[in-house]
Amino acid sequence: MSLLLIKQCEPNRDTSFDLVVLHKFKMMNTNDQLKLDSYQEVEQVLNLNSSVYESDAPTKEEVTRFTGYKIGLFKLAEKMNAPADWLIVNKKEIKNKLIASLFPFSNNLVCFANSNGDTSILEQVDISKSVLAGLSEVNLIQYTESCIKIAQDNLAQLNDYAITQESIISLQTDLGDFLKNRTDRLILMEDKKTSNKAFNDLKKKTNQFLKTVLDRSIERYRQSHPDFVNHYFAARQTAKGIQHPYELMGYLTDEANGQIIGEGKVFAEELGLSTAISPTGSFRFKSFPKGDHRLRIESIGYKTLYVPIRRFESRPCKLYISMQAVPLLEPNSI
Repeated sequence: MSLLLIKQCEPNRDTSFDLVVLHKFKMMNTNDQLKLDSYQEVEQVLNLNSSVYESDAPTKEEVTRFTGYKIGLFKLAEKMNAPADWLIVNKKEIKNKLIASLFPFSNNLVCFANSNGDTSILEQVDISKSVLAGLSEVNLIQYTESCIKIAQDNLAQLNDYAITQESIISLQTDLGDFLKNRTDRLILMEDKKTSNKAFNDLKKKTNQFLKTVLDRSIERYRQSHPDFVNHYFAARQTAKGIQHPYELMGYLTDEANGQIIGEGKVFAEELGLSTAISPTGSFRFKSFPKGDHRLRIESIGYKTLYVPIRRFESRPCKLYISMQAVPLLEPNSI
């Protein structure tokens, strides 16, 4: 093989490169795993309290929909976490085996070309073992196929050079093993890449569904089933590894029209804590102890609301609360 051709060969991609590529799609990051843990716990809470919403057809359908999303995410996660290192180990062994049989085979072709003064064959097959080992997968495959073709075309003249039909078949077998391993690795990397994208898309869809649909449906049971609601939202925050700038947060809306309530104050009287309601309709306590407590929520034009809550250790609590407007008094007729 000419020096010019070697320089034009695709650069070799060693084992470490393949490991980097495979590990890029191999395992989920910590936040994703914590998110799955949260989904799993949410499902358990919903199943344990199914009697609460059994007669509520819309909420029941939403729970079923969430369960479907969760099952899909876990299936994709299993594909993303499929082991891949064994393919890399096999690649090294199979490549070494191919080179071990290919180099003496090609060297015999070099001897044949030299004895016959065939410069065309010599240019195609002449290569050192170190250069051969450094070829990229694509170029190694092309070089092996070229050697096999030359041997097949000149088989009748190669008996004196230790090349027979059996040796050609043996080299073809080693090449076939190498091709299969390469195909398996490419398929696995593509499958991991596809699963990774599908996982992220479905995760976004699930998060959006929980925030805008199911969370609000479950919040409606706070007055009648506070333990269920508190446990549900605690499960939603299972991702302990994620840092939050609050331990208790709430969003306030008008019960009748859903509009934001952007003023007022929230008290946790037995704890001596209070915080203002922001113009965006939210309130938060950066530090809030675990356990059972009660909030008093006041806003001009709305009935004072008392909300029982339970915060679990190491888990931020998020609330969605609706308030009733105070009816306007009609002026007395003159």
